[in-house]
Amino acid sequence: MTALGTPPRTLIVTGKMNEILGFIPGEAITNKVEYLELFSKERSAKVALHCPDLIIERSKLIGLLARMATASGAKIILQHKFQTYAPSGEKILARFQDLASTKERQIGADVLVGADGTASDVSLAASRNGHGRAALLQARVHMPGFFREDTCKVWFVAHQT
Repeated sequence: MTALGTPPRTLIVTGKMNEILGFIPGEAITNKVEYLELFSKERSAKVALHCPDLIIERSKLIGLLARMATASGAKIILQHKFQTYAPSGEKILARFQDLASTKERQIGADVLVGADGTASDVSLAASRNGHGRAALLQARVHMPGFFREDTCKVWFVAHQT
């Protein structure tokens, strides 16, 4: 990993994330979606979400989680490429390559967390357990004033907007 939270992007996640994290990551939330408006060729419906979807700024969430992790004693290793890991007694022995010097480095740890994205080398080394990946295309757009920030609109007919 070379830098935390790059490139910047927003994520749409369910409010279930608060349960998983055990707290509400307020500083990372840029918006809450309370309603879905669904449109087909002949019908439309507005659905109130029981738990709002959250629009999260990924870099802020990663920064928050990194601060919490280091405060709890975790070591975040940047500017290194993960090579492999192996059990070593009660520990895990992880091998990295320093990106600047290309020298290899081994580090012992109680837990190894791979936070290196969807093409995670850590995940591949540990087995993805059948989990696939999906492509993502994201763009920042200016929303017209008549769009409500608390509503996400979904069209099931391509030419309708």
